[in-house]
Amino acid sequence: LSGGRMRIRKGQSRVCMVYEFIKYFPPAGQRMKIMVSAVVGHVFGLDFDGKYHDPEQLYAANTVKTIEDTTRKLRIVEHLQDLASESDYMALWLDCDREGENICFEVMKCMQHKMKKFSGSKQQIFRAKFSAVTEKDIRTAMSNLGSPNKHESDAVEARQEMDLKVGVAFTRFQTKYFQ
Repeated sequence: LSGGRMRIRKGQSRVCMVYEFIKYFPPAGQRMKIMVSAVVGHVFGLDFDGKYHDPEQLYAANTVKTIEDTTRKLRIVEHLQDLASESDYMALWLDCDREGENICFEVMKCMQHKMKKFSGSKQQIFRAKFSAVTEKDIRTAMSNLGSPNKHESDAVEARQEMDLKVGVAFTRFQTKYFQ
């Protein structure tokens, strides 16, 4: 992607390398230092905000998103925040489905308050739009940047919340029934 010299450096996380190169960045309208890193999987996990003993209570129970234990161990959030503190823009390459939109908002939640702020309403966070990981898609993804879709992300969050409530309630009901 760089078409030139690339520099590799370590980030906060032991598992995430940072690749740096100079390239034209369309939203800025100029050449910029581009830092590329990777995070695999969700940053946040979903859990209940308290203890519930009766499976029936779970359907009305409040849920809360928390940083996953494996993410803490690998220092991925700190890695993302470290990159954000040096960044003017953020472009995310994620799965093209709604799950990808959800991960996009998880990453944004970790990074947005650390990024350099522009005055006015200039957009700083983008989402690459592509349907397959082919060489052509990757090469043209920078010219297909758009805004992350909050509605698709919310749809995934609602489904995840329902999955959690149904799954835990069913497991507790089965456990209680067979004891």
